[in-house]
Amino acid sequence: MQCRNSRSLVKWAGLVLVYCTLYSVAQGQDVPYAAKIFPQDTAAFVSIPNIADAKTAFLQSSVGRMATDPQLRPFVTDVWDALIKASEEFEKESGISLKALFAIPQGEVSVGFVSSSSQSWVLLVYLEAGENAETLGKLVDFVCQQATKEGGKVRTERVEDVIFRILNPEREEKAVIGLAVDGPRFIGGIAFSGETDLQIIRNVIRRAKGSAAESATLAEQKKFQQFLSNIRYAKQGQIHGLVFADPLQILEGFKTMNPSAAVTLAILPVLGLDGLNSVGAAMSLDVAGWDSIREIHIFLDNPRRGVLNIPAFKKGDGTPEFFIPESVVRYITIYMDLPVTVERIAQIYDGFRGEGAFQRQVLDEMNRRLQLDVVRDVLPATTGRVTLAQWIERPIRLNSAAGVFVMEMKDEQIATKFVEAVVQSNPQTLEKKDFGQRTYYVSTRQRPEWFPENMRLPVPCFAAIDQYVVQTDSPAFMEQILMTADAPEKSLAESLEYKLVRGRIKALAGTDNPSLFIFSRPDSVLEMWYEAFLSKNSFMLQAIERDAPKDSVGMAIVQAIKDGKLPPVDVLKRYFAPQGGLLIDDATGLHLVFFGLRKKLP
Repeated sequence: MQCRNSRSLVKWAGLVLVYCTLYSVAQGQDVPYAAKIFPQDTAAFVSIPNIADAKTAFLQSSVGRMATDPQLRPFVTDVWDALIKASEEFEKESGISLKALFAIPQGEVSVGFVSSSSQSWVLLVYLEAGENAETLGKLVDFVCQQATKEGGKVRTERVEDVIFRILNPEREEKAVIGLAVDGPRFIGGIAFSGETDLQIIRNVIRRAKGSAAESATLAEQKKFQQFLSNIRYAKQGQIHGLVFADPLQILEGFKTMNPSAAVTLAILPVLGLDGLNSVGAAMSLDVAGWDSIREIHIFLDNPRRGVLNIPAFKKGDGTPEFFIPESVVRYITIYMDLPVTVERIAQIYDGFRGEGAFQRQVLDEMNRRLQLDVVRDVLPATTGRVTLAQWIERPIRLNSAAGVFVMEMKDEQIATKFVEAVVQSNPQTLEKKDFGQRTYYVSTRQRPEWFPENMRLPVPCFAAIDQYVVQTDSPAFMEQILMTADAPEKSLAESLEYKLVRGRIKALAGTDNPSLFIFSRPDSVLEMWYEAFLSKNSFMLQAIERDAPKDSVGMAIVQAIKDGKLPPVDVLKRYFAPQGGLLIDDATGLHLVFFGLRKKLP
C-alpha cells in the first residue's frame, strides 16, 4: 500500500494500535510496566497490560460468543476475506500479511500523552511483541522505507545499546517521529514541537534498559496512584484496560504550543473547572458471574466550586415507578436536590450575565408561560427524583427509541396543577385525550411533508399519574405507560431481569447509597438496530452500495447480508443479558460503575 504523504503513516500506525487495543486483555497487575518508564508528566495514559489471555477472555464475553456462533460464521468469513483482499497491496510491499500484522502485540500495549506547563505534547507508545519480534522489526523497517520514499529524512543513533531511528516527514515542519525496537519491545512516539522533545522518548528507553531516570515516573505520580487505589470492582477479575487523564495538564501542554490557549486556561478557575483533578477508567471482561465491569472515576477537589458543584446529588431508592412498562429498553433514575441545583446554575449564569440575569432571562419567561413561580411553587414541591426511560415504538425506524421524562412531586395535587399549567400555556397545540380511566394531553402537530419517511415524528404528550409528572415524545408510549399504571404487575419493577440487576447494584454499592441507577436491555437495542440498519432493504445498505467502491469491505458486508448470511436476530439476542449501572458521589468525586450480566447458554 503506497502511502501518499507522511500523515498517512501516522494515521495508519494509529489504526493498528487501536485495533490491538480492542483485542487486548490484561494479566491484572496493579501498575502496567509502561507507567514505570513513562515520565510523571504523562497527562493521558491508555494501557492494555497484557494480550496473552485476550482470545479466551474475549470469546467468553457476550460479543465474543456471538461472533463465533456457527450461524454467524459465514458472514464473518466473508468480511474477513474482504479485509484480506483489501490488504493484498500492503502485504506485497511490506511482506507482512494482515494476520501477521494483527498478531504483533503479544504483551502490553500502552499509549501515553506527555504534557505540562513547560512541555508541549509528546505521544509515547510502548508495545510488547513476544515471539513476533521479527514481524515487529519488519514493520518498523517498512515505515522508515516509506518515509524515505516520500521525501522524508531518516537517521539513526544509539540510546544505551538500542538503535533509535528518527523520522523527519517531508511535509511536517515540527513533528518528529522516534522509533526503537529492543528485542521484543517497541518504544516510540511523536514529538509535536520538534526534536528537542525527543529527549522524552530517549529517557523512556533508558528507563526500560534500567538506567537511572532524571525524573519520577507516572507510576509515582500521586493522581495516578489515587486512581489505581480507587479501582474496586474491576479488580475482582483481571484488568483488561486502563485509561487515565489529567485534563488540565493536557491543556497546559497545548498552551506551550499555542499561546492563545492561555485565555482558555484563565477562564477555567472562574468556572471552577480547575477543580477537575483527574479522570480514570478501568475495565474487566473476566469477573466471575459478570459479562463485564467498567468503572469511571472523576476526581474533584474538595470543596467543589462553580460548574463542578452544580449537581446537588441526593441518595435514594432505585425501584422503578409502578407505571414504567416492563418492555422499556433503558431506565435511569437520578436523585438530585433540584432547588439547590437551580440556585447554583443561577449563580454561574449571573456571574457572566450580571446580577439577576438568570431570573430575568430564564425564570421570568417560564413563570409567565406557566403562570407559576418555578422557584417558589414548583421546585420545593419536588422530591428530587427524576427518571428517564426509552421504549421501542414500532414499526422500527431510525429513531424508534421513544423517551419519557418523569419528575416526582410531593403530592398528587401539585403534579396535576403543574400539568394543567403546561396545558394552559399551550392551549392551541395540546388536546385532551381519554385512555381508559386516565387522561393525557397530546400535541396536535401534523407530520410535515418534508419529514423523512424512515423517521418517527416525535409528538409531545403530558400526563399526571398520581404524584408524578410524565412527559413523552410518543402517544403510543404514553398509552403503554397508562395501561401499566392500571396493571402494575406488568411493570418493570416486577420483572425478574430488573430484580437481578437491582441485586447486583446493591452488591456493588455495599454501604454506599447510589445517586443514580441504570438498567438496560442490550438485546432489545440490538434488535432495533438490526432491523433498522441490517435488513436487506435498509437505507444503510443502499447508501453503502451507492457510495462505496465495488471491491470495498463495505460491499462485502452488503453482499453477505443480501445473500442471507446474517442469521435471524433471535439467534444473536440470546447472547445478551441485562446491564446495569450506578453512580456514587463521595468526598473524592463521582464514581460510575457499569456492568453486564452473563447469560448461561446450553
